[in-house]
Amino acid sequence: MAAKRKVLFLTSEFWQGGAQRHLYEIDKALDRDRYTKSILSLRGLGTNQSWDDHYYSKHLELGTEIFFLEQVNTIRIPTINERIKRAVLGRKLPPERESLLQFLNSYDVILCIGEYTYPHIERWITDEIKAKCHIAIVNSIVQVPENYDRYNKSQKYNFISGFQKEEVAFELNGFTNFGHSFFPLSIACNHEKALWKPHTTGSKRIGIFTRLTPNKPIDLFLFALHLLKDKVTDIVLNVYGNGDPVALGFTRSVEYLALNKNVVFKGHQADLTETALRDDLDLVWFHGYHATPGGFASFDLSSIGIPQIFWNFTPDSGEADQDVFPMYSNLKDFVEDSYKILQNPQYASDLGQRQFDYITEKRNIRKNVFLLEAILG
Repeated sequence: MAAKRKVLFLTSEFWQGGAQRHLYEIDKALDRDRYTKSILSLRGLGTNQSWDDHYYSKHLELGTEIFFLEQVNTIRIPTINERIKRAVLGRKLPPERESLLQFLNSYDVILCIGEYTYPHIERWITDEIKAKCHIAIVNSIVQVPENYDRYNKSQKYNFISGFQKEEVAFELNGFTNFGHSFFPLSIACNHEKALWKPHTTGSKRIGIFTRLTPNKPIDLFLFALHLLKDKVTDIVLNVYGNGDPVALGFTRSVEYLALNKNVVFKGHQADLTETALRDDLDLVWFHGYHATPGGFASFDLSSIGIPQIFWNFTPDSGEADQDVFPMYSNLKDFVEDSYKILQNPQYASDLGQRQFDYITEKRNIRKNVFLLEAILG
């Protein structure tokens, strides 16, 4: 039997975010008979009071070995003998980050989860190590314009993403020497049929599942609710996600738009699908780009069949899968479709079913993991 490939994943931390979820899905799905898996985390445990290290124990349960950058990236101080040989014989001193180089050299392939992780180690590593690094893109520059500010765009990089050819050109504009491999964000699909059913009585409830940051279109969704309230008076918008709505100014927007009785900031939820079903949501609003949903939260919700519509961060990106994931860059159209979903149970159910079918077929990691295994070797 051939020796297993030693794979190292580079992650920022183990919080319950999209990139961390991407890594966990990969760790679960990779063939254990082909790969030995380890993780190097840039941050230690317990570094943020607002976020627990949700995925740390989950990776350990999978048998994945975990290291932290501060453990393997110690500074090597030359010995007196080494300094004398340098002064007398002109010999080079050992690398200052020798421990990190030895650690990284022990792996066959390195997968950096998140385009923002790789620059943290690039300055210390050799060309040989760089050549075996692959960088999984988890954000679009339409969300985080500074995504690649720390990259030397003339250098060689190996990127992985779910972007198609035209989208890759958009995302990596300015890079002159890069490789790209296709592997879409994918999840484990555990339901054989859609669990969500439309509600015909009671107030209408819309959900937003997203981390509260200035990069997310929360204000835009609040404007949409303001317009929708003229059509549906008994309506509530539940905003689920970590972040301080007061500090970020979202509560002020709620007050300006007279939505105090219509918006509830519910905070982080450990299980999105359970929350959506428990809170009897009728519709979910989400962001998208390149005509696809903008993250794992949307995939999870699709896996139970709850209907979603999207604000399109890239309005010129085409209409691919518009029938499955309706993307809008016109607020009036966004509100009109929301109203149609809320008033027409069959329309809502049909849309949710199409999204369920797409995710279970196209974004099922059991069906897609071979794409990544081909990259990892």
